[in-house]
Amino acid sequence: MGDALSSKIDSIAVDIEKRLSDKISKILDKRMSTESNRIKNEVIKEIGTVSDNICQDVKCLQQQNDEMKSVESS
Repeated sequence: MGDALSSKIDSIAVDIEKRLSDKISKILDKRMSTESNRIKNEVIKEIGTVSDNICQDVKCLQQQNDEMKSVESS
């Protein structure tokens, strides 16, 4: 009877261990996915900002170039 009880306890312990492992794995997967998406969105936003700044700089340089050509033509 002691062996049967010990075996049952071991079986329950293994089951609990597996359930905890699965639960922790799912929580970590969800957390990693959430953080990955958050970082991705931040990077996309930053790239958009940098791109906008570059476009503004290019327009400014084009205007300066046009002004210099206008002065040279005069």
